[in-house]
Amino acid sequence: MENLINAYEDFTDPINLRNYLKLDEDFIKWLRVCTVKELEINIKIFENKQMYEECKLIKKVIDEKNNYSLFDYLFKFLRVSKSPKVRNKRRG
Repeated sequence: MENLINAYEDFTDPINLRNYLKLDEDFIKWLRVCTVKELEINIKIFENKQMYEECKLIKKVIDEKNNYSLFDYLFKFLRVSKSPKVRNKRRG
C-alpha cells in the first residue's frame, strides 16, 4: 500500500506532472477536465512550487470556464438535440 501512496504522490507532484505533460496543449487538455474549484486548488499548489508559467495557463482555463455563457451552453445543447435521429422520430 505504501508503494501505491508513493506512486500517487510522485505523479501528483506539479513538477512531475509537468514533466509528463511537456507540451502546453497537453497540459491545457488536462486542465480542462478539472472543475473551477480544482483549478483554484491547483493554482495554489503550482504557485507554491514557483511554477508561474503553469499558473498563467491554469488562470486562462479558469477564465475560459467562468466566461462560458449560458447562451453558449444552450446553443450547444440545442445543436446536439437536433440530431437526424431525433428529427426522424418527430416526422412520423
